[in-house]
Amino acid sequence: MRGIWYKAVIASQHTAGVTRQSRANITRIAALAFSNLAAGRMPPRVINPAVLPRWRARYEAAMGQPVG
Repeated sequence: MRGIWYKAVIASQHTAGVTRQSRANITRIAALAFSNLAAGRMPPRVINPAVLPRWRARYEAAMGQPVG
């Protein structure tokens, strides 16, 4: 979890919906993504998979272990 404390990292949920249900879904999805990252797992719903190889390398360099 050490990686999310870097000054260059901003973690925030994106709230695009306006209904109570959509806000609840966005919050749940964001929490799942953050908890996966903190546990060393890939987050679900990666929008741009082309960035994954570089992200994996940066994660491993910062955390000292590969993404699980």
